[in-house]
Amino acid sequence: MKQSMMKKLWGLVVLFSLSMCLTSCEDVLGHWEKPTPPECTVTSISLDKTSLVLYIDGGENTATLKPTLVGDPGLDQVVFSSRRPWVATVDEETGEVTAVDGGETTITASIGDLYVDCEVKVYHKLHDINTGDANIPANEQWEIIGTSDTYKITIADEATAVLNGVTINSTTGSCIETSGTTGSNIILVDGTTNTMTTTHNGSAAINTAFGPLNIFGQTAGTGKLEANGGASGAGIGGSLNGNFKAIVIMGGEIEANGGNGAAGIGSGYFSDAATSSYTNGDITISGGTVTATGKGGGAGIGTGESDNGTYAASCGSIKIEKTVVSVTAQKSTGANCIGKGFGNVLQHPIYFGTEKVTNDDGDYTITITDGTYPHSDGDMTLAISGDTWTLTPTN
Repeated sequence: MKQSMMKKLWGLVVLFSLSMCLTSCEDVLGHWEKPTPPECTVTSISLDKTSLVLYIDGGENTATLKPTLVGDPGLDQVVFSSRRPWVATVDEETGEVTAVDGGETTITASIGDLYVDCEVKVYHKLHDINTGDANIPANEQWEIIGTSDTYKITIADEATAVLNGVTINSTTGSCIETSGTTGSNIILVDGTTNTMTTTHNGSAAINTAFGPLNIFGQTAGTGKLEANGGASGAGIGGSLNGNFKAIVIMGGEIEANGGNGAAGIGSGYFSDAATSSYTNGDITISGGTVTATGKGGGAGIGTGESDNGTYAASCGSIKIEKTVVSVTAQKSTGANCIGKGFGNVLQHPIYFGTEKVTNDDGDYTITITDGTYPHSDGDMTLAISGDTWTLTPTN
């Protein structure tokens, strides 16, 4: 009994002592409170790059984005993310971007409620044309650079050649060839000049005999493409006695010059050695600034000359849409600026804007005189100066 009472008394003494100690500590140190973490006061975020190009092969595969903050981040950190990680991944802490597959994605750097984007393009390959032929497989995008007197570019179906200041001077054939049924693509890098010239007799500079071609400008549409055909070959289109598939120009600054007897854009010369007629593709120009010059009986845009009494040179429909900047076509002797070349030729209908200006045989159904001709729907203006026509949108 006494022992139990002593334990209780001892416990009360201990509790009293602890209470006095805590009171003394509080008197000395003051009341303790949990510290408040520093507040994020960032007012803006930016990156050292707003756009980035990476490559699966032949060029830089990785790059690191560096953020700049205005204000105190406190304990917050910049976090990186990729909109399409199957195109390019990014380390969420370091900002290192790694190419995965061809395409485009957006890398976002964020802190708090603020964010900034970097647009990333990934090409399958960076190829210097001076090192060999560029044979671009289906569905791949290659950026092409350099100069060559020996090698050429072949673009498979749904493949893309991104031309970044390329010059090809060929003595053996075409500089660029397409293939497939859906379409090969050319993109002209902004601010670059790309020149394709062949001196080979009978070759088009850009030969579309084996597949349709689409030409795009890049963002600003300031990339340039000059295509100079060899004798009897178009600048863009068909070679001697050959056919061509559809050509669509959607942007850029294009200059196409046919060799003797050929159109600037369209068919090559059709000689008496031709053994059959072809059903050639349509020509559609929906954007950019285009200048096309025929030579020796070739139209600026349309068919080349035909000396074949049995088989006709031909061109599909020609459509010049009101979304272009301008289209200029210069004819040669005996040809039209836009449409028929000299001789035995077959031209399908031609449209300026939304107006059909020829019949189904390609013969003009309007009277065209020097100056601007009256246009029923008013969406395109045609100015004539000598052998040259220039079409521009009315509005």
